[in-house]
Amino acid sequence: MVHFLRTVKDVLINLSAGSFGVFFLLVYKLNDIKSSMVTMSIINGAILLLLSVIIDKKIYDRR
Repeated sequence: MVHFLRTVKDVLINLSAGSFGVFFLLVYKLNDIKSSMVTMSIINGAILLLLSVIIDKKIYDRR
């Protein structure tokens, strides 16, 4: 079960990174402001961190 959760975590991180990449490009194309790119990368990092922390907690709760 722990292994399954780790796999799910990896998939989630890849998926969210991919979707943010697309969103990122859209935002960048819509307004060529460099600050929006920086903001997006910060938000992206925060959400990925949150996801991995939540899933890690679930993994440790199972043990």
